[in-house]
Amino acid sequence: MSDDEIITRSDATGASLVPSSGRNPIEGWRVVLYYAFGMLAIATIGEVDDWTGPHLSLSLFYLVPISALAWRVGRTAGLSASVVAATAWYLADVADRVYPNGFYALWNGGVRLGVFLVVTVLLANLREALERERQLAALDPLTALPNRRAFFEAAQERLKSVRKQKLPIAIAFLDIDGFKGVNDHQGHASGDELLKEVAHSLRRVTRTRDLVVRLGGDEFVVLLTEADAEVTDALIRRMDEALIEGARRGGWPVSFSIGRVVFDEVPADIDAMVHAADAQMYGLKRQRAALRSQPD
Repeated sequence: MSDDEIITRSDATGASLVPSSGRNPIEGWRVVLYYAFGMLAIATIGEVDDWTGPHLSLSLFYLVPISALAWRVGRTAGLSASVVAATAWYLADVADRVYPNGFYALWNGGVRLGVFLVVTVLLANLREALERERQLAALDPLTALPNRRAFFEAAQERLKSVRKQKLPIAIAFLDIDGFKGVNDHQGHASGDELLKEVAHSLRRVTRTRDLVVRLGGDEFVVLLTEADAEVTDALIRRMDEALIEGARRGGWPVSFSIGRVVFDEVPADIDAMVHAADAQMYGLKRQRAALRSQPD
């Protein structure tokens, strides 16, 4: 397989570990089920409301399916349920109560609809805020890559999937040689820019299915799923070329050590993979140091 056959990322950020804030918490057929049960619950409450008459208020019970849809499916579902619930309440109300003026019934219905809509918007906003916080907690603030905690959580799920499908998996451990010198001589701001450039380069040349992570300091890990030795070596070459080019453009006097290990049989946990790639990376560092120390 040639390097050009490696499918790279088409977006700037790469695959996300967590859902985006605007994405529904549930998807697919579960959304249909939630809609169906929610609307059925509203219709049932409306029937009971009509049966009990004007002497017993059931407004609070309408909020249960409305809140469930707003929280679990999303804002649009909650707004739709609010309109349906307000309509069901209005029909039950006008069927059992005689108003001296039709405006009164419309006013009461509008007030109920307003309450339902406010609850929906508040719950949807809260859910989205919590989702944003969850995303931020999983990201490295400097590079916007997944952080160590998010990596180990996501990687375990990847291992389960790869193990089940009996696919090869590889891991690359990257360290920036000379990073301390950049911080010492060019300043920490320059070092931060270097880290961001490394993150950008790795995201750009890896595939959407790969997991690019900053472990901390100047250490990065790339988990390569469905990657045998040939695919892994091609990806490593592209990483190395992109990293060297990025460092050259930024004027950073650094090089990169990348240890990689391919696993035909998936290890029990991600720690073993990280340690294996880390050991190989430091082995490469020692070999380079030994070569530099040899007399000409």
